Amino acid sequence: MSLRLRLTCAGLLLVALGFGLGHPDRAAAQSTITGTIGVTLTLTSACSISGTLLAQGSSTNFGTLDFGSQTTLFTQHDAQVVSGSNSGISLTCSPGISPELMITGGSNDASKSGGHLHALAFGTSNVPYDLYSDSSHSTVIQNNTAVAFATSSTTYTTNLYGRVFGSGTASALPAGTYTDTLNVTLSF
Repeated sequence: MSLRLRLTCAGLLLVALGFGLGHPDRAAAQSTITGTIGVTLTLTSACSISGTLLAQGSSTNFGTLDFGSQTTLFTQHDAQVVSGSNSGISLTCSPGISPELMITGGSNDASKSGGHLHALAFGTSNVPYDLYSDSSHSTVIQNNTAVAFATSSTTYTTNLYGRVFGSGTASALPAGTYTDTLNVTLSF
């Protein structure tokens, strides 16, 4: 064999060995590195009313107190707050928290009369009404006073009742739709 051919074969063999081609311990020469990935989830306390999530600082409709349609000569009429498809206000809250509900006042409270706390207004005419925590209408809910919830695990329910007071035949009220908006605060 010529010297040139021998050098070429030897060179190829050295190059092949240098790259690990055909090396019996090639698999053992690979490195393995293990590690971790951190995974987190932060849950904050929350409540929902009728399936609607209540976020801190948000505003929602807590229900409707509808006294229906009465004659202008009515004396009094009772109704109950309805929230969603249920009577009363029902909340579902995170475990370990105690929600507190307060009526902070109504839009027409300055027009109230006869010792009642709230008023429905139509133009300059007003009809007084009160909210109660019981169906017998004996316990008036004062503004800025916590309303009690019945508790069942993480579900909280309270019933609010209203009584509107007409003037009867003494002085008929003008016909129209009388309205008010009660401001509600839920703390948890």
